[in-house]
Amino acid sequence: MNTRPAKSRASHLRRLPSAPTAFVLGTEDEILAYEPVLQRASLAPVVHKIDPVTLDVETVMLDEDLAALIETAAMAIIGADVSGDDRLPLISFIDESLPSDRLILASCSQAGVNEQAAICQHAERLVGFGPLGLLSNQRIVEIAAGFATHAAHLDQAVSLFETAGIETHRVEDSPGLVLGRILMPIVNEAVVALTEGVASAEDIDGAMRLGANYPFGPLHWADELGLDRVLLAMEYLVQATHEERYRPAPLLRRMAQAGLTGKAAGRGFFTYGPAEA
Repeated sequence: MNTRPAKSRASHLRRLPSAPTAFVLGTEDEILAYEPVLQRASLAPVVHKIDPVTLDVETVMLDEDLAALIETAAMAIIGADVSGDDRLPLISFIDESLPSDRLILASCSQAGVNEQAAICQHAERLVGFGPLGLLSNQRIVEIAAGFATHAAHLDQAVSLFETAGIETHRVEDSPGLVLGRILMPIVNEAVVALTEGVASAEDIDGAMRLGANYPFGPLHWADELGLDRVLLAMEYLVQATHEERYRPAPLLRRMAQAGLTGKAAGRGFFTYGPAEA
């Protein structure tokens, strides 16, 4: 697959000067969550921001300047909560551009480790991670190896997060890992309860905080992550497991389509002021 045309394209890059560098591909909120982690691990982030709604994968893959930056990075992180049809070509592009001995950390919110490694020439250096903890401002991350992942790269991934003060948990490669497959149905059931008028959003979250000792309620957690991300994660779980319990509630889908995606948008299940958003 040739990804090196004669003409380079514009790129949404931001670089914090230092060495060594870590390349990050992701949405705005993913970048904001990952940059401090890398900085605490003494890596300088070089980031490429994407918008899943307007993403043109071919434009990214034809960007020679972007490929050149990836080639000089010590490692890469692939966030980018986009569907597999867009995600897998991005991973292939980064795998081709990054030197073969360097770690790739790939989010497992939309695809498993083995699924993503299958299209890589150097599958041994790809390690999966669960970003939901980091994206909800919790210092916890799940780490998953694929069948081809080398132990040295897995240890490097764990060391990276632990150096940054992030608690790591090694889990098996499965759809949604642990947090996704357990917490997403809880969010979904909370949305169903809200739709059926069982209780208000405030009372549903209050019951879960007080009754189950959750740090925050499921609807607030969905607002924190973004309802669009929650919807994508649940659609992936349905596709990967064929389990009806992961099918998104209609209200969740309608709100995401209407742009009421939570905290970043100023309104989701709750309303947020400018300072909060």
